[in-house]
Amino acid sequence: MRCPRSGSPLRLRSLEASGDDVEAGVLEGDGGRYPIVAGIPVLRDGDEDVVAALLEGDAGSAAALAIGRDLPLSRLRAVVPALLELRPTRDVGRWLARRLDASATHAARRALDRSGADPDPLLRLTHLDNRQPNAEGYHYFRYRLGLPRHLVALGAVAAAQPGPGPILEIGCGAGHLTWQMVRMLAPRPVVSVDRELDLLWIARHHLAPEADHVCADATSLPFANATFSLGTAFDVLSFVEAKAAAVRELRRVLAPPVGLVLSSLINASARHEFAGAPLPVSGWRRLVEGLDHVALPDHDVLAAYVGGVTPSERSSTDAELEHARTLTLLAGESAMAGLAQPLGGWPHATGRWGPHPLLRPEGDAASGALRLVRWSPSPGFARDNADLDLYLPDELVLSTADVASARAGKRSPGVDAAISTAALIGYPDRWPAEPWWA
Repeated sequence: MRCPRSGSPLRLRSLEASGDDVEAGVLEGDGGRYPIVAGIPVLRDGDEDVVAALLEGDAGSAAALAIGRDLPLSRLRAVVPALLELRPTRDVGRWLARRLDASATHAARRALDRSGADPDPLLRLTHLDNRQPNAEGYHYFRYRLGLPRHLVALGAVAAAQPGPGPILEIGCGAGHLTWQMVRMLAPRPVVSVDRELDLLWIARHHLAPEADHVCADATSLPFANATFSLGTAFDVLSFVEAKAAAVRELRRVLAPPVGLVLSSLINASARHEFAGAPLPVSGWRRLVEGLDHVALPDHDVLAAYVGGVTPSERSSTDAELEHARTLTLLAGESAMAGLAQPLGGWPHATGRWGPHPLLRPEGDAASGALRLVRWSPSPGFARDNADLDLYLPDELVLSTADVASARAGKRSPGVDAAISTAALIGYPDRWPAEPWWA
């Protein structure tokens, strides 16, 4: 890896390791020092206090400080920069900043301690239990597996046939797709990048511990040129302001034949619940200028996936795309090599089977069978995921024999039918599935 400031190679100072995995350490380059906390390199500015905690031997506090420093636990956080700006109030600003950091570190430490078996305490702290609650953000990460945009990404990745080098995912969030890419593209290593350390902590500890995770900005990737065989970004570029810079960086670190998989790109011409900073179709195409590419509505990619094939070889015209809410771009030879091919299995069925997170037990079915009914955590969530109607049933009834087969990881006609509609999906070993087996 390279220093995001200077581009110089980074030197590793390992402080705590388990075999080849460095759990705590410091990366040093010409532009500064960067901490490694909970096995995750954190390549951003302003973490000298985290480095100091690591050098003092307190890795637990270092992780809590690095995760907690951006928590909006107090309205006073907004006042600190103004106090630090003026000489008469500078000492007060420093004192207040230390107090707020201590409070956030304590809250993050408690959430991390409770997140050993279930990531929910950390998700709640960063999305709900603070001064700026974001319930829809919490729902997004808690129920992400099996949502339309998730299956769209799986279908898009299934069309890729990259070289033997590592795979890069930017904006990986909590690692839901990272986990499945590790299996879909094995034995290639997968490297995931995100700016949010709390989400990377969940990815490393609950969803995708086999991948390598780096906390960095997508517009300044800490990797050398031509390092990766495939670059991916799922449902993230719409929320990145400097989109052109992020895609330039992706293209810089890809080795030929270049392959880019970009999905859930929000179309500025359509109406959305949560739009971010979208582009028109022409703007999205411009990001992959110079590369052969296929541009498709996400709805069509999802329909192909539900039908058991990878996306179409035919790129939609801009006029056809104009009415699409979200788009997928597959650019470069290695991203398009497997278009219009049978899936050869459902990528969403990887892992231990459990019900789709939006199916909940309700009432008693005849003969002891299990009855599951679809629900939604909020009206906005339902509108944002309207394409669930393309595959997920409103109600699912499984016989006792089918439940027994699913629990044992064995196929049966009922289990296969439920998997084909994503009513049964795969969960990572460390991710708590919904408690429907009782």
